[in-house]
Amino acid sequence: MCQLIMAKSIITQQQYNELLGKLDSLCKEDSVHKHQVDSVKEAMKDSLGNLHSQIDTLVTGKNTEELQCSDILFLLICLVGAGFLCWLVWKYFLSSFLWKVYRHFRKLKEKSMSDKIREVDYENEKEEFSSTAKKELQPVKVEASPCIAAVASDTRKVKNQDGYCEAYIEKVQARIIAIADGVGSSYKSEVGSHFVTEKAIELIKKAVEADEYHINFDKIFDEIQEGLDEKVKSNYAEELSALKSESFGTTLIIGIDFPDRFIAAYVGNGSIWHVSGLFNTFPNMVCLPWNAVNLLNPDTIMSRGKEALYKIFFYKGEKKHHKPTVLQISKLNEAPGDMFILTTDGVYSSDHAIAAKDDEGEIWIPSTPQFGLLHDALKSYVEGEEDINDDTLHQLLVRYLAHIKEDNIMDDDTTLGIFISAEAKAHFTEKRKKNETD
Repeated sequence: MCQLIMAKSIITQQQYNELLGKLDSLCKEDSVHKHQVDSVKEAMKDSLGNLHSQIDTLVTGKNTEELQCSDILFLLICLVGAGFLCWLVWKYFLSSFLWKVYRHFRKLKEKSMSDKIREVDYENEKEEFSSTAKKELQPVKVEASPCIAAVASDTRKVKNQDGYCEAYIEKVQARIIAIADGVGSSYKSEVGSHFVTEKAIELIKKAVEADEYHINFDKIFDEIQEGLDEKVKSNYAEELSALKSESFGTTLIIGIDFPDRFIAAYVGNGSIWHVSGLFNTFPNMVCLPWNAVNLLNPDTIMSRGKEALYKIFFYKGEKKHHKPTVLQISKLNEAPGDMFILTTDGVYSSDHAIAAKDDEGEIWIPSTPQFGLLHDALKSYVEGEEDINDDTLHQLLVRYLAHIKEDNIMDDDTTLGIFISAEAKAHFTEKRKKNETD
């Protein structure tokens, strides 16, 4: 563009010079009109000057535009380079640094919460809320169950929001345990947890007695939801208009131990452990046995740095909120047998065991001190001198809960139930006799 303008300027200048030459020739031929010719020459000179000024303006503007374009391009290159540099710093330094800072402050927060919990007066309202009240210390009495089972619950808080219930169906020799973790932020969650466990046992007993091989858990969980809604409407009618969403919120885990199989159904989080009867054969250097596997996939997502439940029971909950996950495992009909453990997240939940990398890039998935102590307690129990039965197993769970409370690692309501199969009991008993002989 600039070259074209300059070319037109040169052509105009040449034409101007030619006209001046012709005018000079006229003046020589006709001296009378010399004055008029001079006036024309001055006018042409002024016009040419104006034209040159306009050309200079156009050329300067074009150069300025080119300069602005180059500045913008340079700025974009700088921004892209700075962004790339920031990404490198984040990837190789800041992300790991911030993760360490997050873990550090999370531990400080947990310690602070534990300190606050220790200040609670647990004696207040003990009879109403404590899981160690007299009615809860009485295990289900069974006469001919081949399976050993027990359940217990405790808390460091004034109010235990967990609930549990158990039953024995003599017709099919099945043991049932249901546990529930009332959501701490939910209104009257302890009411919800106690209701769903009791209702679950009632409905499952009917289903098993009717047909033990065709238990419709979807229908059972729908009926539990309907029962919860009816209970809230009848018992809390005056509060309905003020109820917040997800009131009476609770998880639910159900375990049914048949002589030949184990069935579990759940919504929410916590854990369902399948443990081999050989769990206690590892040397002390192996902190936890690898033949103890958690089967529960928690119904939670990561939200704002912590787990958030997306499937639980609550008042007016929809089908999508309480549709259960159902598991069935064929048990060993020989030694070493099987054990099954149900727990709320006070003992263990996979969404609390967040995997992380060490400085060498190795990925580690932590366990919890609560589950480690439970393993130690069970190992001492099956290797000890106490007879393995419902009463002694229940006493073991009560001692375990007292232990983690005294060690200040009971940071939530804690409920757990354990099933020991007949084959596992026989294996442990035979192992004791062998050790005595040796």
